[in-house]
Amino acid sequence: MKKQYTCILAAILAACFLAINFAAAQSSGDIIGRVLDPKGQAVPKAEITLTNQQTGEIRLATSESSGEFVFVSVQPGTYSVLAKAPGFKELEKRNLVMSGLERLSAGDLRMEMGAVKETVTVEADASPVQINGGERSALLDSTQVENLMSRGRDMLALLTILPGVVNDSEGSDALGELRAPSSVSGTRGVFSAMNMDGISGTTVDGGRLSTPLNMDAISEVKVLQNSYQAEYGKGSGAIINVVSKSGGRNFHGAAYSYLRNEMFNARKPDPQRDPTVALLPKNKYRYNTYGYNLGGPIYVPGHFNTSKDKLFFFFSQELLKNIQPNDVKKFRVPTLAERNGDFTQSYSSVKNGVPVLLKLTDPKTCGPAQTLACLSASNVVNPVFIDPNTQKLMNIFPLPNMAPNARGDNFQIQDPNDRPVTQEILRLDWNVSSKLKAYIRGMNMSTHDNGLNSTTDKFTWAGNIGRMDYATFAPNVGGTVTWIINPSLVNEFIMGWADWREKQIVAPDVLTKLQKANYGVTLSQINPSLNPLGLIPTMGFNISGTDAATSSYDSRFPLNDNAYSYSLSDNISKIYGQHLFKFGVQAERVIYYQYHTGSGNFAGNFDFRSDSNNPNNTGWAYANMILGNFNTYTEATARTTYEPITRIMEWYAQDTWKAMPRLTLDLGVRFTAGLPQVPKHHLASTFVPAFYQRSLAPALFQPATVSGKRVAKNPITGSTTNPLTGKAYPASFIGLMVPPGYGPTPDGVVVSGTPGYPNGLIDYQGIIVQPRLGFAWDIFGDGKTALRGGFGQNVQPRYNSGFLGDLDNNPPIIYNPQQFYGSTNPANTATYYLDPTIINSDVKGPSGFSRSLGRHSPPARVYNMNFGIQRSIGFGTVVDVAYVGSLARHIAEQHDINQIPYGVRFTNLDTTNNNTNLNRANFLPDALIREKIGPYDGFGSIPFLTWDQNASYQSLQTQVTHRFSRGMQFGGTWTWSKALDYADGDKGTVAANLSPKIYNYGLASYDRRHSVAINFLVSVPKASRRWNNGFVKNALDGWQVAGITRFVAGAPLYWDNGSNHTKNSFLDNSNLSFPTNSNTDIVGGGDGWRPMWIGNPVLPRDERNRSRYFNTGAFTLPAVLVPVVPGTNGYPKGAGGPIDMRLPAGIVSTTGPVIAIGPGIENFNLSLFKNFAVREHMNLQFRAEAYNAFNHMQLSAVDTQPVFDQFGKQVSDSFGQATSARDARVMQFALRVTF
Repeated sequence: MKKQYTCILAAILAACFLAINFAAAQSSGDIIGRVLDPKGQAVPKAEITLTNQQTGEIRLATSESSGEFVFVSVQPGTYSVLAKAPGFKELEKRNLVMSGLERLSAGDLRMEMGAVKETVTVEADASPVQINGGERSALLDSTQVENLMSRGRDMLALLTILPGVVNDSEGSDALGELRAPSSVSGTRGVFSAMNMDGISGTTVDGGRLSTPLNMDAISEVKVLQNSYQAEYGKGSGAIINVVSKSGGRNFHGAAYSYLRNEMFNARKPDPQRDPTVALLPKNKYRYNTYGYNLGGPIYVPGHFNTSKDKLFFFFSQELLKNIQPNDVKKFRVPTLAERNGDFTQSYSSVKNGVPVLLKLTDPKTCGPAQTLACLSASNVVNPVFIDPNTQKLMNIFPLPNMAPNARGDNFQIQDPNDRPVTQEILRLDWNVSSKLKAYIRGMNMSTHDNGLNSTTDKFTWAGNIGRMDYATFAPNVGGTVTWIINPSLVNEFIMGWADWREKQIVAPDVLTKLQKANYGVTLSQINPSLNPLGLIPTMGFNISGTDAATSSYDSRFPLNDNAYSYSLSDNISKIYGQHLFKFGVQAERVIYYQYHTGSGNFAGNFDFRSDSNNPNNTGWAYANMILGNFNTYTEATARTTYEPITRIMEWYAQDTWKAMPRLTLDLGVRFTAGLPQVPKHHLASTFVPAFYQRSLAPALFQPATVSGKRVAKNPITGSTTNPLTGKAYPASFIGLMVPPGYGPTPDGVVVSGTPGYPNGLIDYQGIIVQPRLGFAWDIFGDGKTALRGGFGQNVQPRYNSGFLGDLDNNPPIIYNPQQFYGSTNPANTATYYLDPTIINSDVKGPSGFSRSLGRHSPPARVYNMNFGIQRSIGFGTVVDVAYVGSLARHIAEQHDINQIPYGVRFTNLDTTNNNTNLNRANFLPDALIREKIGPYDGFGSIPFLTWDQNASYQSLQTQVTHRFSRGMQFGGTWTWSKALDYADGDKGTVAANLSPKIYNYGLASYDRRHSVAINFLVSVPKASRRWNNGFVKNALDGWQVAGITRFVAGAPLYWDNGSNHTKNSFLDNSNLSFPTNSNTDIVGGGDGWRPMWIGNPVLPRDERNRSRYFNTGAFTLPAVLVPVVPGTNGYPKGAGGPIDMRLPAGIVSTTGPVIAIGPGIENFNLSLFKNFAVREHMNLQFRAEAYNAFNHMQLSAVDTQPVFDQFGKQVSDSFGQATSARDARVMQFALRVTF
């Protein structure tokens, strides 16, 4: 590791001649222009003055022999440029709007002959053509941020008006953590870098903006989409930079209130609603936002900053009082009689509205010798054998409050979440001197999610226990110091620190109700140190057909996590002749702590479900519970700490070369140190195939039969009797490891800190070189038409913290051993779960892995390219047409390297199982199959992460832009594109036994073939110009109309098996409706299966409707099924003829991941503003905003879960039907005062 850092340090010093700093990005940009005489010849040595029109800040420069001048490291704002030269009139160009990360052209300043004291003033173009760089970028300016519509005031939702941006949602409903768009110009959102004033806002991981600014504190949002310069990095995708507002020489402020309420909204459409059924009342939908801000100079008249041009402030506070609606939830809970052992009135199901009484089975395993009857009468538990502890645990559940419904639920509750948010922002800007500028911005934001349905609350039924509050706190601070060493040499230093915390706030009275002592429960556990709060154990019941209330915890309960991000950078700019050189170094360090995590079984977990293999089973979960008879007891061996450290170190060298007066070249290279994540205390492990030795795999219990009873056999001793208990090993042990199982470290597993293996479990990847090239050609030399293009390679230096953090769940860090068919009742000494003999016979299944990492893991690379033309067509309007493409390589993907191959289960039958149906129960457990054929016996599933995925994006992007001038602003985009990949996200799953090229590769989830977005803001002409009287002026003046209209093609529809709906979805037994059983396996291993195409699934537009969105008859089972007859081909004998079907080995169809294209978006958001001039420089504005203004039903989801019968016919009525729609019309009203 020391050698690595030495190499990195040497490379940085060689490239930049700078000291190493921890990094941040920047939000500043450059202003470039040229001074010419009336004949178009260069005017050298002209004195150029740049003035910030808001603060009065002044910068000086001198034109070169070519007439060129450059101001570097300029902060966003509105500027004027003044040119002076002997023999010429002064020329001032005003209202140059400089955005963050921009290379703004001041154009040609054509000076007129005359006296120096004479001044000519011109206005800058509102929509200038970009003639100084080849990058693809887009801007949301201050007018758009202030006036365009986002119902939750989510500024990232506004990015949908930009070309190449894919985001189907309306954004967040309220201020809080925000998500990046799904894709920007073909690069997935998780690879985006999101900065606040150039400082990282993604404290936790990429794609999540942990510290967003409220909309009224934002000056602009700049997006670098493709082929940007070498000075920008920290992500392989888009760079989204949000610039905060700052104070100026005059005081400015605002106060506002926004309101949304269900009473103003249209009813949400239900595509599957029966029109004969009465409508339910609207859910509560209440969002209230209040805020204010103030900015201006800090001065003391006559003493300090008397010119109001040195020190400025901006302060903003926003408060949200929100109530998030939740649907009614229904559960099954034990009745009062059941809590006393009386099950005479208990029902097992409800048929035709009538409860069906259950019939308990007496296992006759009660008492010390387990020979006595457990029931004193039919369906009545003998009070003598009631376990007082589990009986008391029943009382954590509320009593029923409704008659049993059709599912058997008898308790209902509806609880909205309270979600208040508070944010404060303070920014200070200081012009220390003409050579030294600085600003600092601090922010604090807190969010709460208080309710039974809060983020980490698992007790969603527990109104009797109380609500829990999931809270986040996000303080951060950042700043920039700019040192103008001389007009041609500028240094910019940036620093940032961010803290993000999440906490589960559990009130003392709520915590008490979760503690065993509150109920008089004295149950202990094997590892009591894991449960210092004495919490009740988690419990499950799995009552068929119902949603039985359970107790469970987040594995971190009570959650108290935090993440820290530190960033610093230094950039230096040097103007030398026709060259603008830039060098810089940037680095960042993030550590994310999740304390006492790893397993939700830290308090012990009892599964009381009914299991026919359990000799103590009564046939009913609550009867099992009151007797203390469990199916399984699971308890974690440890709690651990998730603590990955992410390190980023990058540096760059760049030259912007004015090769010709009309040609600008961007030549640069960026360097990234391939530093892997590392765990702070080595709490991570991975499976390494090269280290695995099959001979060291643990022994597994085998199937056997004793006196006609199926049991397990110890292969080491050959015995079916447990010497510790004197009883037969239960059949449930088959396929589990014979104690002690693994040694201290399982074979093939490497723990961080192992000598000779990298601490981060991934090798250092060396220094990665990324060239960046770009050009801009001012074709006619008038700044009106530019041919532009660029190419760049970007790497992803930062991955989600879970890449390494999730490996804290792997063996040997944590195990979850199980006891089977035991008792919580100490009187049942033979099965008491805490008896040392029982504990010593605890068994573990072969461990699976949360994930394992390939040692050679190069970071994702994205190759960006664009070529296009921009043209100013007059009326302050610019048209941009460009080809934009990207090719991604080395995206992470995972697949199960220990998956059972296709057909193998069919040839590995368990002959001790007398089940006559050929279903999964007939096969040997997968663990025993792996023991026979590998590849890695002794282990379960091993999702293995490799960096092999590719993706591509090709598009034609067209944009029309008219910045606000002459009372209007408008813009339009059309993107025609195609996106292909193998899997979603940054670590998606692909097929393991099949070819991902056939079964995964296809249209990406963010593919939208066509996307059109139109935005506008129009000030209605003043009627008082024609009828000048007070009534007309107050009633008809001051109106504005704004809107965003979107037409977007649909997303690809993927197969659904009920639990997986991604590109890697394969179908399973849940997609079959065979008469023999519901656990049919027709492929005998592998990834699963997909239907065969027998037609075109795409319906003509006039046939497509909510009930049949695509042709459901276009699919059938993948091949003719082969009947399996008992007693033939090695299959066990049983009654009857053909009893099941299976597919011939290896025939699973070649159907790809995409069924059809889903519903698109046709949406109109409109708003109406009325402005009242209260007095000079003070305005009152009323807003009415309508989202989906015309209440057009827009389908959003389609059922893609087919069900086939044994003849291959699709029999699901809902397959192909629309299942949900986008939101109906939502209204928002606002009142704003600005001055």
